[in-house]
Amino acid sequence: MGTDGSARVLVLAPMRSELRPLQKKMSLKRSVSGQAAVYEGRVDGVGVVAATIGVGPAIASKTTRRLLESFRVDRVVVSGIAGAVDLGLRIGEVMVPETVIDAETGAEYRTDRLGAIEPAGTILTTSELITGPAEVEALRRRGVRAVEMEGSGVAEVCTQMGIPWTLFRSISDRADEGVVDDSVLAMLNEDGSTNVGAALRLIVARPGRLKNLMKLARDSQSAAGAAADATIAAIRTLAG
Repeated sequence: MGTDGSARVLVLAPMRSELRPLQKKMSLKRSVSGQAAVYEGRVDGVGVVAATIGVGPAIASKTTRRLLESFRVDRVVVSGIAGAVDLGLRIGEVMVPETVIDAETGAEYRTDRLGAIEPAGTILTTSELITGPAEVEALRRRGVRAVEMEGSGVAEVCTQMGIPWTLFRSISDRADEGVVDDSVLAMLNEDGSTNVGAALRLIVARPGRLKNLMKLARDSQSAAGAAADATIAAIRTLAG
C-alpha cells in the first residue's frame, strides 16, 4: 500500500516486449531507485511498479522475491503472452487462469481474482517447450488451456509471502503448430531481451522460417498489448 493509503500493484512482464505496452499505456517512468527495468507511476490513483522478470520459472521466482523485498505492494499481476493448447483460444484472446500448475513439481496454485474477468481454466508453467502432438493432446486431456514459462515461479513466492496474485496471459501462438521451438527460445536471453546473434544465425541458417518468425513477432506484439489492456482495466478497479 502506498504512503497515502492507496493500493499499490507490482506488475511483472517476462520480456521487455511485454513490459513495453504496459510502460507506454500507463505512462510509467524509470524508478529513481536505479534498479534495472523498474518503472513506476499511478493509474487512477493506484500506485504501479512494473518490471521484467526474465524467461523461465527459476529466474521469475528469484526476481519476484527480490522485487517484493524492495517494494511494498498489495498484490502482484503477471502480464504477458502464452501458447494455446485449447483449440478454442484465439490469437490475442486474454486468459485469466484459475489454476497454475508447475510442470516440474506438479504443484498447483490458485489465482486471486482482480477486475471483471472471472478466473477460469488451467495454465501450465514449464521451463521446456511442449510442441509434440501427443504431448499437447495429453495436456488437453488434463484440462490445460495454455502454457507459459513464469507463472508458477511468481505464484510460489507470492503464496509464501501471503500476497494476492493474478495472471493475464494473451495468446500469441498455438503449442502444436511448431512455430515456437528451441531455436526461437535460443533467440532470448535469460532476462527476456533478444539475443541478436542467435536471431541472425537462425535467419541465415533457415531463411525459410523468416515469414513465420515475422508473423510470430506481430502476433506476440498484439497479444502483449491485449494483456496490457486487460491488466490496466483490472488495476483501475482498485481505485478508491
